[in-house]
Order: sequence, then C-alpha cells, then structure tokens
Amino acid sequence: TNSLLDLYRYHANTRQDFLRLYASLGDNLWIPHHVMFEFFERRTEVIDEHAIYPESTISELKILAGKYAERLATWANRIGLAPENRGELTALLESTCSQIEKRIRALSYDDALEGAEDSERDPVLTALKSIADGRVGSPLPAHELDEAKAEARRRIEQNRPPGFMDANKKGENSAGDYIIWYEILREAARRKVDVLFVTRDQKKDWWRIEKGQAKGPRWELVAELESHAGSRLYMLRPPSLAEHAPEEVSRESVQDAKRVSSKAAIGWHPRPGWGTVREYTEASNDDGTVNVAFTFYFDEPGAPAR
Repeated sequence: TNSLLDLYRYHANTRQDFLRLYASLGDNLWIPHHVMFEFFERRTEVIDEHAIYPESTISELKILAGKYAERLATWANRIGLAPENRGELTALLESTCSQIEKRIRALSYDDALEGAEDSERDPVLTALKSIADGRVGSPLPAHELDEAKAEARRRIEQNRPPGFMDANKKGENSAGDYIIWYEILREAARRKVDVLFVTRDQKKDWWRIEKGQAKGPRWELVAELESHAGSRLYMLRPPSLAEHAPEEVSRESVQDAKRVSSKAAIGWHPRPGWGTVREYTEASNDDGTVNVAFTFYFDEPGAPAR
C-alpha cells in the first residue's frame, strides 16, 4: 500500500517518473483489492502530512530557538554585554529563525497537491484511474474474507509470515498483510504466473534478513506460493524496481524514492518509555553491510518532545 501512498510523498518529478513506470507495466501490473482499500483509507491522512509535518517542524524549531535565546541572554548577563550588542545578536537570531521558517514552508509546498483532498483535484488519483483500470483484484466474498482474517490471527499467534510483525496493530488492521498475501496466492494460481511483489514494507515477516540486509522473500513465502500456484516469488522495493525497470527513471527520482523508503521507521517506539524515532538513515557499505542510525526524541511527562 505504501508503494502507492508514497506517490504523495515523492517530489513532483519523482511522482511523474513512477507513474510512468507503473503505466509501462501494462497488464503485468496487478493490485490486490485490499491494497486499494488501504490506499483510500489512508489517502487523505498522507496528503495532510504535507501541511502538518512542516508546521510541526517549525513549532519544534521555535522551542529550540527559545532555548537558544535564553542561553544567549544568560551569557550576555554573565559578561555584562552592552545592550546594543545584545540587541544585535537577538535580532540576528530572530531574523535567521524567520528566514528558516519561510524556507521550510516554501520548500515543503507542492502545488500539484494543492486541494488534492478533493478526489477530483488529486493528480495521483487521476493518473491511477487509467493505470489501474482493470488491474485491481475483486473484493473477497464475505465468508472468504472472514476465513482470511481468522488465518491472519492464527499466523500472528504462531509467528508465521506474513503479518506477525503487525500483532500490535489495532482491530482488524493486523490482518492486512495476510489478506494481501492471500489475494496474491489466488491471483497467481488463477493466472499461472510468477510474482514480482513490489513493497515498501521492510519488516522481517516479509523479507529474509541476513547481516541486517533484506536478501529476498522469506523461504516460507517462496514455498507457499510454489505449493499453492506452482509459481516463483520475487520481491523488490520501489527504488529497486526503478533501477531494474526498462522504463527509464532518473537517478534523482531513484534517490528520492530511497529517501522516502528510509523514513519508514519514523514514528516507531522502540521500547515502552522511550520516545519516538524522529530521524532514521541508512547507508550501504562496500562489504554489503548497512549502517543504520536513529535519532530518538525522549518524551518526558509534562515536557515537550526533545
């Protein structure tokens, strides 16, 4: 689902490159019905990120600027700084913060998404209407959907992929990954084709992780698809799809897609009592290993996030 929702998170040129890429797949493209259900369920929330995240960033920077000003005043008092010099430094700080605030708003603005909450003005929806036409799975019959949800719960209890990493999701959201997988099994069996699953999901209930790197689909999933449909399973993340696809995607767009994918861990709470991960970066080394860095903002009762 995030492979589609990321179209709202990409820069405008990246969005166009990926829409062209998806369109070039033609009838080789197929989207599980539950993916589109989740897409429409979360669409406006992701669009709102464009307005909410810049403003929350500015609010946090204002808190830090206030602390900076307090520290500046303490230093000025300690050395007996002349009022005119103190005023000069204070004005410089306020001017700099104001310029940064304006630049954040300007650089965050995407005119193509202005008013996109209205489906008639949404460029992503407009493009997907033709790209996905006739290429979305049918909804599961009610009894089959209930059986899939029950199987999802069993797999969570048994730590069987996919979906067991979503055990803490509320309500029926924890069943989403398995429902998507079940739809893929059905469609692969119907069409007798191999499957290239494009996902931005990075959890170990989908991927085989070796030395911190995703090396391919879990063997259990490979075996299940082979048993169910006689098909082979491959998996790629959107940036890797762009790098391997015949439709040319610019290097800048690939890097932008990697940037978006690297933010997948933001908002993760690693341990009760810890704060939220607000920054996450990863870098590949020549030996194939990956360096991962997290920045935590620890939340204290009654205090702003730090």
